[in-house]
Amino acid sequence: EVARVESEDRGSSARGGDLGWFGKGMMVKPFEEWCFAEHKIGDIDVVETIYGYHVIYFVGQKEADDDQKYQIAVKAMQKEMNDAVEAGGYEAEIK
Repeated sequence: EVARVESEDRGSSARGGDLGWFGKGMMVKPFEEWCFAEHKIGDIDVVETIYGYHVIYFVGQKEADDDQKYQIAVKAMQKEMNDAVEAGGYEAEIK
């Protein structure tokens, strides 16, 4: 309910802050570090990132299937490339 009322993120606020399942390499570092640390279901915390403050409610972890692992890898590579471009450039060699 907090996310639905208070969030400035139009994408997740309509879903009550639900980001769905995600893998490593898909979120900013402080957010990801908290999410992939050891927690019990129902743990709540506030994490600060470059995007602001995030109230995180831990609902659990699950093993990704092969298709999800592929999608996670693609999204992680896209994020890495976007981060590199924002940082001032990206160099790649195509073979």
